[in-house]
Amino acid sequence: MLCRFLSAILTSLCVIASVSAGGRTVVVELFTSEGCSSCPRADDLLGDLLQRDWGSGEVYGLSFHVDYWDRLGWKDRFSDKAHTLGQYQYAESLPDSRVCTL
Repeated sequence: MLCRFLSAILTSLCVIASVSAGGRTVVVELFTSEGCSSCPRADDLLGDLLQRDWGSGEVYGLSFHVDYWDRLGWKDRFSDKAHTLGQYQYAESLPDSRVCTL
């Protein structure tokens, strides 16, 4: 799981850096949950990305709180079933159709 996390982060940084250098706008989407033990690191990283100076480009971050962690007893006050469904629909278009929060 850590390797997938690091790979996703490195890929995101490369995409953001190359697109931002061209003066384009980049949107970073994060599927997260207050009930996920590893999500605070990803939330912090998204915040760090948004604080950086990307030159002539702009970076916007969107956090979508999923509800599938709510069943473990910690109800995420921002979770929404629509975010979970959106994540599953997004995953269907990828070679590895599994979903996860980071």
